[in-house]
Amino acid sequence: MGEEDYRVKFEEKEAEFAALQQDFDDFQESSSELEKELEAEISRLTEDKKQLQIKIEYLERDTKQIKEKLQQTSSLSSSAADELQKEVNKLKQENKDLKSIKRRLENAND
Repeated sequence: MGEEDYRVKFEEKEAEFAALQQDFDDFQESSSELEKELEAEISRLTEDKKQLQIKIEYLERDTKQIKEKLQQTSSLSSSAADELQKEVNKLKQENKDLKSIKRRLENAND
């Protein structure tokens, strides 16, 4: 191999190196852009997660309050039902007593 062959080989390798260097530079640039996009996405998702966590905490508090109100309402409703049942029983007894008095009066009048 002569000097000219080496020069041609060197120039080929130099051109290959330049192409590889350009590919590498392009890869680094696109990787950098992708990294920035991914970091922005992570940031957005982190904020979304934070907002959703706040909503979950609010809904959990709201659910707890609703359960407490339901328990109170259920207790009041049960008490009211008991009172109404007592009133019904009292009225039934009064009705029974009045019917008994009515029969005695009717019998006395006969």
